[in-house]
Amino acid sequence: MWFLCLALALRGSRSMVRPQSLVVKAVPTPPFETLEECTEAYDHCMGNVVTTEPDYDTTTTTTTTTPPPPMKKAEVGQPEKTEARPAYKPPADDGTPDNGLGWDYNEHGDDWPSTCQGTGQSPIDIVKYVDIQGQTKSVLWFDYFVDDRVTTDTEAPLNNRGHGLTYDDPSVDMGFVKIGADEYEAYEWIAHTPSEHTIDGQLFPLEIQVLHKDPSGKQLGVSILFKYGATNELLAAIQQQVPELPKWTIEHGAVKADLTGKHPDVFNLEHILPMGKIHPGGDMTFYNYEGSLTQPPCTEGVDWWVSAAPVEATKEEIANFRNAVIGAESTRHGNNRATQPLEGRKVLVGHAGFQHHVQHHGHKQDVKPDSRGYSSQDTPWKAAPKADEAAAEEETAA
Repeated sequence: MWFLCLALALRGSRSMVRPQSLVVKAVPTPPFETLEECTEAYDHCMGNVVTTEPDYDTTTTTTTTTPPPPMKKAEVGQPEKTEARPAYKPPADDGTPDNGLGWDYNEHGDDWPSTCQGTGQSPIDIVKYVDIQGQTKSVLWFDYFVDDRVTTDTEAPLNNRGHGLTYDDPSVDMGFVKIGADEYEAYEWIAHTPSEHTIDGQLFPLEIQVLHKDPSGKQLGVSILFKYGATNELLAAIQQQVPELPKWTIEHGAVKADLTGKHPDVFNLEHILPMGKIHPGGDMTFYNYEGSLTQPPCTEGVDWWVSAAPVEATKEEIANFRNAVIGAESTRHGNNRATQPLEGRKVLVGHAGFQHHVQHHGHKQDVKPDSRGYSSQDTPWKAAPKADEAAAEEETAA
């Protein structure tokens, strides 16, 4: 019996909450002599327990929160006013944004109309070394000059109609080229950056295309490729007169920069030719093939002459053109049409000669200015006067 009482007493003591302190009266300890002693011990363990509360920290901590400052009434800002920008429309031929008539270079010509889908299109990629079958006896004669009507008051626009920079003012003569007896008058030049024609797949930073017509309307194009190097007189003259060439914008459409006679070299196309500084008789090699205009309407039947060796110009001179081109949304990737399939056409190699003289107004009349001493068995620029022929015959007879 006393074992039971002891077990119950110990179990009761372990069930007490640990933090509490126990004070137990003296009770009989086993072995119990009587049942009453066991019962007394059991009752004492289970009922007569005196407990004392543990000491607790009764300190009260008060947290004081500083109230935020009163909110001020916010001022209502005025939104920045911006004018709505017109939606992009490609430029038409005259530079007017027009979804119906406009075209651009964003796909480099792949989205141009059906008139540009012929089999004799330009530009092309030219293989640098052609075989002997590519040689030609043709000589392209250059006669570029500064019109003698140019004065300090002369003004002619260099236009940006959203397709690149174009000079096409008919009031200033630029000169001629000639093949045999056929004479072609220069009527327009266009700057493309990067180049449209390539040689062995190589692009050049700039290409200036000079377009010519003969009296029947047949067209001849001269393509001058540029590389970085020494200054070019024509490009330098343009940069000096117009340090920042104009950019086409959707808001304003076509823009222009006025070239003036205060610096007449801006009108002298001879300056783009590297042989312009060399004595008469120097020549220059060109690739020659039958192609088309390189922009809509892409008219075919253009006799192209592409410089085999690029002409030098400084990075700044070329950048003046490049910045004006890539600054327009319609030519932001350049204004170069992708090269077209050759479609069995032959590329020939021809040479150039130079007729150096100052243009006198009246060149289109019967009497043309004499050359400065250069003649060729290919075709002299003009027939010798009758008096000169008679004098030559007399000298031969003597």
